[in-house]
Amino acid sequence: MSIATAAPLPGRRELWALIAGAAPDDATLAAPWIGDGDRPHFFSRAAFGLAAVVAAHRAPRLFLPDYFCNSATLPARERGARLVFYPIDEALSPDWAKVETLAAAAKPDLFLQVHYFGFPTDLAPARAFCDRHGAALIEDAAHAVMPGSGIGHTGDYVLWSLYKHLAIPDGGLLVARNGAPVATLPGPAPDAVAWLAKRLLQRGAPWLASRLRQTAPPFERDPDPASPGPPALSQAARRMIAASDPRRIADERIAGDLALRETIDLPPLLPMSDGSWAPYRAVFRGNARDYDRLAAAGLPVETWPDLAPEIRAAPGSHATAVALRNSLLTVPCQGDARALAHTARRARRRG
Repeated sequence: MSIATAAPLPGRRELWALIAGAAPDDATLAAPWIGDGDRPHFFSRAAFGLAAVVAAHRAPRLFLPDYFCNSATLPARERGARLVFYPIDEALSPDWAKVETLAAAAKPDLFLQVHYFGFPTDLAPARAFCDRHGAALIEDAAHAVMPGSGIGHTGDYVLWSLYKHLAIPDGGLLVARNGAPVATLPGPAPDAVAWLAKRLLQRGAPWLASRLRQTAPPFERDPDPASPGPPALSQAARRMIAASDPRRIADERIAGDLALRETIDLPPLLPMSDGSWAPYRAVFRGNARDYDRLAAAGLPVETWPDLAPEIRAAPGSHATAVALRNSLLTVPCQGDARALAHTARRARRRG
């Protein structure tokens, strides 16, 4: 039986594409994620797409939610972004009263809102806010597999993190519309060899891969922010994206999320998918003891995210973000639903 993995594993289709597949142009490659008039820009990571937006503006003031991975901000910081972290509420939406207070003190140039864990957030207030303040709206769909109801249609920019969902070594997509400017980020592409070796081991020898899996870090410790690597999309990823089936992947994640909901004895954060969106992770409310129990059963459970140092330095101003970091557990939901449920049942017996 296969093991639960944090990253999607390539199948025969993707591996054949890696060896002999075509590498189409950007517009053809981006077809599942763009509409008429949209301009696609591929990078190795979505963080570089955000950096390309920042670089197209002059040291812009970028409003970001305080519940946001610090590692994703590094390329934008390097290109001169002036970050303003706005608080979110328990529903994972901007705290608009506090956002307006921040905007009165420092006018935003760019405003980013996240579809957390693939669940569509209401962007109408953000669109109105940006129109009122003359800011560009960045729709962060990094956790979404593909456009759906309420996802991918509203922003002046839309960020997609393809490698989080497709079985590819790297891949981020920035979609620009309405004449929104995008800068070029020169640089090399990542090497896919190490990624391929690890994924083949996980698929071909799951028992050995499970033995070699690193021990989960302590619940209270966030990983040190690491460089996202070279900015360009690799040719290996380009060929594998062309062979991917986002709709199948979305259906697989919906089934995996359901299997985990039925077997993990913790309350889920999000409603069950109605088919118009797919979860990035199965997300549960839990604590350090629950985290240790799931990890001991073999599930690659994670806390999320690695909060920015600005948030850690002022926890009183960002209490909800800190509370979410300390009370949400995420479990990968891609792969064989039966295998996920089998692993999750081991965690239940350990409770």
